[in-house]
Amino acid sequence: MTHPSYPPSDDFTNWRTGFGECGNDAPCVEVGDGPDGWKAIRDTKQGADSPVLAFTPQEWTVFLNGAREGQFD
Repeated sequence: MTHPSYPPSDDFTNWRTGFGECGNDAPCVEVGDGPDGWKAIRDTKQGADSPVLAFTPQEWTVFLNGAREGQFD
């Protein structure tokens, strides 16, 4: 299986946190939107300097479904 080409980190925009406020050294991630439905996550404490983990639209859907079903609890 060949993985699609990863978009450059600068192509991800509209970064947002998923769970209200983050702070006081609490772990928190941001989700960004990429081209063609790609999504990415990064560490809020590192902001733009954070490494970016990118997901194809299909991978993101599988991840969200797993989270909703409690697979990561």
